[in-house]
Amino acid sequence: MTSRLPDLRLALVGVLFACTSVESRVVHIGPPTPALATDARVVVYRAPLTAPGAREVALVELTGYDDDIDPLTWSPRLERIAREAGGNGVVWMRTDRARGFVRVIAAIVRVP
Repeated sequence: MTSRLPDLRLALVGVLFACTSVESRVVHIGPPTPALATDARVVVYRAPLTAPGAREVALVELTGYDDDIDPLTWSPRLERIAREAGGNGVVWMRTDRARGFVRVIAAIVRVP
């Protein structure tokens, strides 16, 4: 008879990762914008954005558990998404909260 302990460990690791997941959806707007370098600076703005010449390149929605999306953990994720979409700015547009869950909607912008 073989031990089921390795299977149990693998299942527990899967549950832990599932409990700390944040789902992201990105919708690109307009013509494709080349991605920026992984070390490019991304600035966080609050709506409304008044920078002259700024244009939206994508919209992003993050959904997850309350403890998984906070300023310390979701900012790096949005910065990475912004760079990949070709934006150098993230505009926080909306945060929705329900018991234990949170959804953040932001615009990815390219500011000259």
